[in-house]
Amino acid sequence: MLSSPTPWMIADELSPRDQELRRQLNASVQRLADLRPIKVSAIDDDLSLSKVAWKVKSLIAALLHRIVALCDGAALSMNAKSPLGSALAVRALIETLAVLGFVREQLQKAVADRNIHEIDRLAFTWLMATRDPSRLSEFPAAKAMNIVTVLEKLAKTSELQKMAKEQYEILSEICHPNSAGGFFMFGDLDRANGTVTFSSEQNAALNVEVLHCALMLVMFVEEWIGDVRVLIPEVAVLDLAETPP
Repeated sequence: MLSSPTPWMIADELSPRDQELRRQLNASVQRLADLRPIKVSAIDDDLSLSKVAWKVKSLIAALLHRIVALCDGAALSMNAKSPLGSALAVRALIETLAVLGFVREQLQKAVADRNIHEIDRLAFTWLMATRDPSRLSEFPAAKAMNIVTVLEKLAKTSELQKMAKEQYEILSEICHPNSAGGFFMFGDLDRANGTVTFSSEQNAALNVEVLHCALMLVMFVEEWIGDVRVLIPEVAVLDLAETPP
């Protein structure tokens, strides 16, 4: 049983543009939630007993579940007027979208090259990706790529991915215990008398704008998921041609 993601509240104080954006986000996230599989079976017809295709499909399913969960967390925090909590979730969301985008790009290239070994390596690496030394001693090939490296590689491929990297950097300033995520997030300085007044949120409109810019990337996920899914039967064919059952 899968839970439904929390929708973003359409608050009256939001501008008409922001209200419409949230409606679109809510619809997009719900469609992604509806795509989440409950199981991935190695004997599905479209996998044709291909172990590599199973790995790819399992990886994409895990990323999809993570994306929906992070959208849920971001909405819960935003609805509760907790901008820092929402920023943390949205930053992790951009990291996950970067992995999906990277896998999509590399998979498209490997399928075009008919390189089943590269597809297998790609799927295994991201399924098992870790920085845990104890696990790396058993699976050294599964060392996780630095997410900044992934974002930098993708930023060179399109303006959209360049924007994703820029949004990630802005959110990192908020998520780290820097001034943007500390003093200026919660404090208001009266320069006349040196008094700092603290509250749960300063600059609410700016926080909404920053988070909305990052969240707009979610609306491209359906397309990216679709691009990968159409390749899975091709992966199965390549795999079985290399290693018949």
